[in-house]
Amino acid sequence: PRGYAGGQATIHEDRYEDDHSGRVLMPAAITFDFAEQCALLGGSVRNVGQTAVWFRRESHSNWMDGVLIDEVGGNGVNIGETRTRQVDGVSWTEAAPEQVSRGNRLSNCVIQRTGRICFSGVGVWVGMAADTEVRQNLIRDLPYTGVSVGWMWNPEPTPCARTIVDANHIHDVMQVLSDGGGIYTLGRQPGAILRGNLIHDVPLNVGRAESNGMFLDQGTKGLIIEGNLIHRVDRSPLRFHQAIGNVVRDNVLVLPDADTPKVRYNRTPEENIALVDNEVVNASDFAPATAVQFRYGVGPRVVPDDVPNSSGAFDPWAVESGDSE
Repeated sequence: PRGYAGGQATIHEDRYEDDHSGRVLMPAAITFDFAEQCALLGGSVRNVGQTAVWFRRESHSNWMDGVLIDEVGGNGVNIGETRTRQVDGVSWTEAAPEQVSRGNRLSNCVIQRTGRICFSGVGVWVGMAADTEVRQNLIRDLPYTGVSVGWMWNPEPTPCARTIVDANHIHDVMQVLSDGGGIYTLGRQPGAILRGNLIHDVPLNVGRAESNGMFLDQGTKGLIIEGNLIHRVDRSPLRFHQAIGNVVRDNVLVLPDADTPKVRYNRTPEENIALVDNEVVNASDFAPATAVQFRYGVGPRVVPDDVPNSSGAFDPWAVESGDSE
């Protein structure tokens, strides 16, 4: 009745309260707190009005594998926390950083059609968390970003570190909103690696900010971006905003046309980003066989049972939406 006030990754105001100062993440259907060495293996979470699964407070060394997430109102999977929780009147990330959730792993999952109620919902949200692995997942058909890592809008130290986003197949994202990408990052993240991901079909949006294969947003620092293939993106494959000290190497970046830069620098000095041995090619010169070959190394190795898509049949190897081959 008081309206909907939504922000990034399902952050929203509780409009049922008179005090609108608090902003929280949408809750999840399955939530783990203080969980250690727990596993969520197989099965599915479908048709829920909120986020599907959340490994939240002080959860360590948990594993989610072979799960289908489909048709959910918020995010697909959350790992970690925001900075909102306080210890002795101070954000826990400053007062008690040892409380960070660490060592959690997400693999072989299919995450699709998230954000059905809150359009800012992402496939996978890694907030304040350490030593997180997001590997070999298929993430697709989303209104906003595929994988979001970090939750600090400047390069100040936080507990977020050593996240590995590896060999995921991410496509048909940013279908509604703008200013995101297949992978989106925030803040200082020492030891983080975005490696070997296949990202494609990121459209032009109606918003004033473009969307990209990867968008490395405010304060992003300490990342290695290597061995990824990004194609069929309507704007630059990579974009940096107020970013510092990141390495981009051995990627294949396919440009939509000769006028589009391979990297968009928003308030980021070009010398802040090290570009090493990347292959840059225009879409008109890109061989589709390159993407076909690449796809066999990404996405789920063990496909969850009974995974539907818009045509009613699941093809885990699909590279392009509408691909007839």
